[in-house]
Amino acid sequence: MAWPFDGVAKIDGMFLFGPCIVTNFDERKLPDVEDDDLFIEEGLADAFEGNDDFDDFLNVAVVATKENWGRYANEILPAYKIVDTNFTQRYRENGYALSFESRLKTLQFANPATVLVGRQDESVGYEDAWNMLKHLPRLTFVALDFAGHLLQIEHADVFNLHLHDWLKRIK
Repeated sequence: MAWPFDGVAKIDGMFLFGPCIVTNFDERKLPDVEDDDLFIEEGLADAFEGNDDFDDFLNVAVVATKENWGRYANEILPAYKIVDTNFTQRYRENGYALSFESRLKTLQFANPATVLVGRQDESVGYEDAWNMLKHLPRLTFVALDFAGHLLQIEHADVFNLHLHDWLKRIK
């Protein structure tokens, strides 16, 4: 397989948030998240007790508020409702590693790059992204504290600020 980034000079920039950099689950560096690292708005869990969708939300949320639950329910949950679970199960069992994953450490890319990660992201972690991409000369790397894999929802203002900054830099 050819190195897919041979034409990387044609790309104006890259913006990644919560990226899965290491596809092998057993090789990912994931943070140890304690209960002190999580926030659940008072009364919210009681209001949705027994709701499986809300329980799934709590499994990925670091900041669980009524507003964040609403965005999750409107923006992410609909996709989960129609997902082909047989496909995703096979996908996870057979792996989805890219043949060039280890070569990301040597990627030559001099255009603006922004990577946003959550310090409490138990899905993909944050350290792997830094280790793979820290050599990029125009990299903005932000590891948000008190953020998990839903950082675009949990920290919408910070997310939007960095997205707009990146868009300005690629013009």
